[in-house]
Amino acid sequence: MHPLLIQPDPVEAMINLGNTYYSRGEMDKAVLCYKKVIELKPENLCACSNLGCALRKLGRVDEAIVCYKNAIAANPDTPDVYFKLGNILAHKKDYKNAELSYKKAIALKPDFFDAYNNLGNILKKLGNMDAAILCYQNALDLQPDHKDVLNNLGNALNCRGKINEAIACYQNVLNIDSEYAEAYNNLGNALSSQGKTDEAILCFKKALMLKPDDFKAYNNLGGAFRRLGRLSAALEAFRKSLEIEPGYAKAWNNMAGTLLKQGRVAKAIESYRKALEIQPDYNSAHSNLLFAYNYQDNNDSAWLFSQHRRWAAMHSVKNRYHRLHSPGVCAVDRKLRIGYVSPNFRTHSVAYFLKAIIKTHDRSGFEVFCYSDVTSPDEVTNAFARDADYFISIAGLDDKKVADRIRQDKIDILIDIAGHTAGNRITLFSIKPASIQVAYLGYPNTTGLETMDYRLTDFIADPPGLTEHLYTEKLVRLPHTFLCYTPPEKIPAIAKYENMDSGRIIFGSFNNRAKITGAAIKAWAEILRAVPAGRIILKSGAFADHETCKIMIDLFAENGVEHERIELVSHIPSILLHLEFYNRIHIGLDTFPYNGTTTTCEALLMGVPVITLAGMTHRSRVGAGLLSQVGFEELIADSVEDYVQKGISFAY
Repeated sequence: MHPLLIQPDPVEAMINLGNTYYSRGEMDKAVLCYKKVIELKPENLCACSNLGCALRKLGRVDEAIVCYKNAIAANPDTPDVYFKLGNILAHKKDYKNAELSYKKAIALKPDFFDAYNNLGNILKKLGNMDAAILCYQNALDLQPDHKDVLNNLGNALNCRGKINEAIACYQNVLNIDSEYAEAYNNLGNALSSQGKTDEAILCFKKALMLKPDDFKAYNNLGGAFRRLGRLSAALEAFRKSLEIEPGYAKAWNNMAGTLLKQGRVAKAIESYRKALEIQPDYNSAHSNLLFAYNYQDNNDSAWLFSQHRRWAAMHSVKNRYHRLHSPGVCAVDRKLRIGYVSPNFRTHSVAYFLKAIIKTHDRSGFEVFCYSDVTSPDEVTNAFARDADYFISIAGLDDKKVADRIRQDKIDILIDIAGHTAGNRITLFSIKPASIQVAYLGYPNTTGLETMDYRLTDFIADPPGLTEHLYTEKLVRLPHTFLCYTPPEKIPAIAKYENMDSGRIIFGSFNNRAKITGAAIKAWAEILRAVPAGRIILKSGAFADHETCKIMIDLFAENGVEHERIELVSHIPSILLHLEFYNRIHIGLDTFPYNGTTTTCEALLMGVPVITLAGMTHRSRVGAGLLSQVGFEELIADSVEDYVQKGISFAY
């Protein structure tokens, strides 16, 4: 029987009819019914709310928002409508207004479980991890064993660098539901960040057993394989991820990073560009692309500068909303406050060059603040924390919150250590939270930012008149060198080679595979052909992968060098054993055009001379700077021909 025949109230009957159509999926008819009710009773909360739901189902999102707002205007004390409005605003990625709606719902209904959870999700997207964590904890106070919220809490804790707490959350989820695939995936990520890669791989595989089409789990599995040096397996996992979801930009980005590790730079650049084609605002992929360009030996320096400026034009925060702060002026009655921003206050090559700087700042005139974006702290992190006056974790915080903290700390000089390397916070510097901003150390090129005032370098890495036009920053040349290497506390004894036979000369390069360009291989092969009994040892984590080794062997074969004369060595976990391995080398060969830095310092530390080629830009002049500082100018070549000749002559 038709509802209107049994229901005397036409408004209620029309609502019931609309609900019937809604339940059947006939949204157009449901909309007509709800609109009819609103014509009769504009203040009817049920009709306004249900109309919003039906319009959202039809994809008419803006109309739905108007309906919810009308319902709130007529009935301002209705938490459910605020909640629904928050949901649709979140769907539109209007996160700030969604946050306000959820908060209003909670204010009206303090035990609103779903609103706490959804607010946590929004705050996480906004980068406010601490507030997100509190929301999830409030939700769990209401429903302690809710597996979805426990999983969400774990994710927020993981982002904030509280890995052990995150792992406990995921394990609680799995105790509740042993077939919760997403929790296995997330647990794998947390374990991986702790360096427990084998355990992480088991978790990712378990997630894929439960959910074979989980493209995110395949992507994470690929990342774990890459950390183990299993690059071919990593690429296969990324390909499977993209077979399931071809538009997954993160997998394209990760595939590119793996190809780069294999030394397949051109292919890596193609994959980075694919990620950006899918997601043009993917700023970290764009930074990765810039970094990859530095490995190429055929890039015009002016063109590369233009690409950095392009990045800045696309991703600077000041292009998206007004600058948050006007930089302050240093008070004359206190010490200068210097802030360092880095993801590498941990076991990382950059740490060797930061350690002494942080520790030996003149505390009579300066206070040192370290803003650490480390998600998994280690002993090196703890050492930096002890040496700094203030050590602040910014892991999981968005740029605006970090900028607020920097302004609160009244930082006078803010120094970026990462540039466009992994984990960078370049967009933070586009906000200009400090009076003076400086680029230093971690990246061999310009940031491209107009808001970066200076770049620290020296007279050899950037000779006056040679490179100024390639930077948005003003170059500040330190009087000796811009590098300050601190060796490990324990170093092995240096082997003594007496009466070396030229026929047994062993050349070597321990630089990462991506730095070994075709031009470098050609030069090395020419040296080896001229020293018939000579050999070369190449050491890189990438050589744990069989396919990567084969590519390298084939490249030498194309240049007339037999595979028996090449030894490829993968990562050595112990720093002591790694340094000791330099004792097997007689002459180090630097990469070009992207020189080594840590590797050259290590070789010199272990008494191994390094031949370098000085080019025309910073990335290709670091080797010359290091050798000049230790009085080995005769090892600096000014052309490829000179480089080859030095390699041959030093062998005899």
